[in-house]
Amino acid sequence: LNTRTEPNLDRALAVFAAVLKDDPDNAYAHYGSGVIRFYRNELEAAGGHFAAVNRIDPDDPHAWYYRGRCVPNDAESAEARGYFERALKLNPYLNAARYALAQHTQTTPDEQARLLAEHKALMDANWEAEVEIKYG
Repeated sequence: LNTRTEPNLDRALAVFAAVLKDDPDNAYAHYGSGVIRFYRNELEAAGGHFAAVNRIDPDDPHAWYYRGRCVPNDAESAEARGYFERALKLNPYLNAARYALAQHTQTTPDEQARLLAEHKALMDANWEAEVEIKYG
């Protein structure tokens, strides 16, 4: 997934599809398929995979964030806003979700200022803690 070249992405999708045929509730295969579809701007298909991860593993903040990004007009959608809020509640350090909320049209100016200040503080922070990659 890191190379994002079409032959590799096509192979990865084929592997994920084979896994899902045998194990329809494999969160790793759904998440990987969702990421590839998202990279390709296939948002409806990607959103379906992230929704499956949400059903299988409702505590995965990244799947909630990406599901929000797959909603049409995500910066204006109450549905997407709910997904971003859930992602941030599950992982307060998921800065992409914080930024998405800050840019959302339903965010008040005061809330936006707070979110952007928190976003900047996290961007400027010196991180030394190990990060768990859930599906790595």
